[in-house]
Amino acid sequence: MNQQTVNAPELPRNEMAFRQIYHHLLASRKLTAVVRPGERGSSDWRGYDSGDVVTARVLEKVGADWAGISPVFLSESYQIKIEKVQILRLRDLVADHFIGTSDDVRDRRSLIYHLGTIYNLPIASFGKDSKITHISFSYI
Repeated sequence: MNQQTVNAPELPRNEMAFRQIYHHLLASRKLTAVVRPGERGSSDWRGYDSGDVVTARVLEKVGADWAGISPVFLSESYQIKIEKVQILRLRDLVADHFIGTSDDVRDRRSLIYHLGTIYNLPIASFGKDSKITHISFSYI
């Protein structure tokens, strides 16, 4: 799954975007882990590394990399510190990987549905060897 396109808008590496439906979890500091499709380590596109301090921003309007449309964000934001970045295969996820994620992501099956919906990908894109990036963070 290569998510970069020729028309992808330039977004700051020190930011992480969240949908509005998860805003309450950021505001209450209950969200402490996310899973993103593909490999998003420090050397990868839109990747992070342990120790990075980033701004968690909430989307007002989503963008579209494929169309070169940049997202629009709400004014409120949160400073977070990346604690750990793990690039895993879907089959390697265990129950502990879902601690701190949103309520709609509690197991592999719900994660696949969530990623498919958010990133507009077919279920067939998510085989047991598909790579994902698990990112845990704390609030500053």
